Amino acid sequence: MAITREIVFYELTENDTLPEIMCDDARKALKNLGVEFLGPVSEDPLFQSVKLPSGWKKVRTGLMWSDLVDATGEKIAVIFYDATPFNRRADLRLQ
Repeated sequence: MAITREIVFYELTENDTLPEIMCDDARKALKNLGVEFLGPVSEDPLFQSVKLPSGWKKVRTGLMWSDLVDATGEKIAVIFYDATPFNRRADLRLQ
């Protein structure tokens, strides 16, 4: 079975990980909002494990984009993830 971008993106939005690349201000702001940073994902250095506050989730908004939203649906951050093997990268930006 081939791994498609759809499967990879589904896995990104359905687990408790965030991109490793984000500015220090974003990391501090997310910590202040209750996100717990648990460390890097050993099998994928682009991502880090996190514990999101209750009700928070990642919502897919495009082929390579998703939003991190809080329990009220307010957008907290935008996540970019390009899963193509020759250009694989991910980052997070606060809104």
